[in-house]
Amino acid sequence: MPQNSELEPNNESGPLVDTSYIYPSSSPLPPSSPLPPSSPLPPSSPLPPSSPMDETRDKFSATLLRPVLVGRHPEGPLTSTSLDLSSCRKVPEGETWYAIDDEGNEYTFAEWNAMESKRIREEDEERRRVRRAILLEQHFQTVARREREAKKRAREERRRKMLEEQERIRLEKARLKELERQRAKAKRSYRRRAEQLREKARERKARLQTQLNSLPIGAQVEQINNRREKQRQYSRQYRETHRAEVNARERQRKARIRSSLSRA
Repeated sequence: MPQNSELEPNNESGPLVDTSYIYPSSSPLPPSSPLPPSSPLPPSSPLPPSSPMDETRDKFSATLLRPVLVGRHPEGPLTSTSLDLSSCRKVPEGETWYAIDDEGNEYTFAEWNAMESKRIREEDEERRRVRRAILLEQHFQTVARREREAKKRAREERRRKMLEEQERIRLEKARLKELERQRAKAKRSYRRRAEQLREKARERKARLQTQLNSLPIGAQVEQINNRREKQRQYSRQYRETHRAEVNARERQRKARIRSSLSRA
């Protein structure tokens, strides 16, 4: 790389550039000689066609704070659309392309590619690290959210069961209270009916006794014997009927038990 540090103005009002990179020692033009008329790139000149290196070249040009020397590299055209081309000069065909950053560091295209590749790898690694951290944080948040939702569902399930149990207890109490009311009502009705029957029995007994007293002694004895016989028949018939009803209820109870056991 040439080491000549002579500088000359780039156009009338442009910044200074290192002419050693524009006119190397092997060039027939001396460093102090003016450029040929065709060398400067006027602002109205059309830009060369784009190439696959445009993205890297533009990044390179945009990061430098001093004008970049634009020329043709053996790998392809090296022109920049991010710079004021009127303040740049061409590098002769086949020459190496150099640029100087604000700190005076010089870079070739290959050096910039290596630096850019390293930077891209570091940025990719940083993005992957950040992405892993984000995914890990999202995973932890998802796990925490699921745990909160599970706890909430468990609380709601416990509350639902508690409310159902309270409702069941309330209904059972209401049922028992209704049964007690019906039992008390039936008991009052039974007592009232029993009292009515006893009253009718007393009236009948008094009426029969009056009729019996009006009969002769022999007729009274016969009437008493007939009444006792009817009472015995009635008692025997009642016992038989009652026993049949009791047996029928017992058979029904056993049948219900067998049916429930067979279903279970």
